[in-house]
Amino acid sequence: MTFWRREKEEVITLQRKRHRDYLGYLVRLRDIESSNPEQIRWEIVNACAVEDFERALSWCELFQQVLPEKADYLKGRLHFLIPFSHLGRTYKLMKWNLPITPEEDQLVNWRLYMLTVNPVDWGIDEKDRDHLRDAVKYLARDPDHALSARFMLARSYSETGDHIGAAREYAWLLQHRDRVQELWEANPFCRNCFRPLNEWLIPGLHKCLIHAYAHFNTDEAIDAAERWVKEFPDQPGTYERMARLYQTKGDFKRAYEYLQKEADRNPRFGGTLVLH
Repeated sequence: MTFWRREKEEVITLQRKRHRDYLGYLVRLRDIESSNPEQIRWEIVNACAVEDFERALSWCELFQQVLPEKADYLKGRLHFLIPFSHLGRTYKLMKWNLPITPEEDQLVNWRLYMLTVNPVDWGIDEKDRDHLRDAVKYLARDPDHALSARFMLARSYSETGDHIGAAREYAWLLQHRDRVQELWEANPFCRNCFRPLNEWLIPGLHKCLIHAYAHFNTDEAIDAAERWVKEFPDQPGTYERMARLYQTKGDFKRAYEYLQKEADRNPRFGGTLVLH
């Protein structure tokens, strides 16, 4: 990086910080008082924009009084969003849109649900887990269990150690993939800009389901992995996952067979298993 480019980026970073500081002053000028649900929603969005989550949650409590039938989803969605605050640009793109209803959310915030099936470590700490537990508390009250709520519940359960709950939600999403497909096709951004659904989201759900089962029932994890192999026989990583599950179970012969299948189908495979 050249000196001038580095200096320019430092200036831009400083300008953004000042912009957020100025916005923060304006946001905090308004008293937490309103009877208009749309106004309250935008005040929540503004508070999130300056990462004043305590203020956002205070506005949520006011929203509960004004529009109680929609408050649980909004509060659950906000508690789920807060742990993303350290994820940089991805989070910034999401926090400006805080829909009131699941129907709005499902159409515009696919970026959020993509993260729920991404195996990357979020760097969740105990304070973040408290927010995710609150997300579960509010989202689980949704009698219809909106599709967006299912994605958020699945990852929240997983991150808070409730792997049985996570497995239940991921299994439901796989069983109702037709609804996932319909929602995907209804969003022109996803339809035009991303790879086909079966190339990443469905395999991601399989992977998350296997990961959840592996914490409490290896046999269920193997059954889920076999379904993944059957549906995506040529996808890299499927046979290696089977090998590791059989190794955990102590069936080293089957583990070796699946490891060999992975090596045969994936020329870039360089992994190893230590078979005792």
